[in-house]
Amino acid sequence: MKADGTWRLAIGTPVGKQYGNLTLRTDGKILDGRFQDDDGDIDSELFEGSVDGTELTWKFKITKPVKMTLTFWTTLADDAMSGKVKTGVFGKFAVTGTRV
Repeated sequence: MKADGTWRLAIGTPVGKQYGNLTLRTDGKILDGRFQDDDGDIDSELFEGSVDGTELTWKFKITKPVKMTLTFWTTLADDAMSGKVKTGVFGKFAVTGTRV
């Protein structure tokens, strides 16, 4: 299943859900792209992205409200994505997405 394209994400955080667009590109097992949140606070390139069948993993850095690296583990099913995000010392939260 191809992950390429734009995805609308809802990301769980300690202060509630945050929303934004994730643009993904794959090259074999390599995943890269960019995330931009709706508030304009985050515009970050993905790194350490990988594809294993329907499993996707990636990271990106944020600076607001604090500096941290977010780590994502998701699974694709048709035009939907679901999984978890690790938010540094704040724990893990749900993440969902739909293809735009």
